[in-house]
Amino acid sequence: MPLKCASQREKENTWQKLICPSGKTAKFQRAGSIGPRHDLPEGLTDKQLEELLLNGFEALEVGAIDYHIIDAYTVGCGSSSTTVYLDMYHCDKPAPEQSPKGFLGR
Repeated sequence: MPLKCASQREKENTWQKLICPSGKTAKFQRAGSIGPRHDLPEGLTDKQLEELLLNGFEALEVGAIDYHIIDAYTVGCGSSSTTVYLDMYHCDKPAPEQSPKGFLGR
């Protein structure tokens, strides 16, 4: 499940909070966008696709399918690394307090 954060500042704070088991701060690098959280409906017109993507920047209604774009980041601790997925389009919700599995939090 992707981490949710609401802004560039929150994203940077998320990475600064990730601590390796050794106690050092994790290093991270953006690997790229991997696409929407859920598959897009088939048969969309260009206009419908554009509207769906533009609506991805707005808060979701309860029960709405989430088509937000997910970004992948490689997060490293020494010689090991893992991929962490980040969803930056949940601006109506606070960032999670819990760190991803394998990391400590500040």
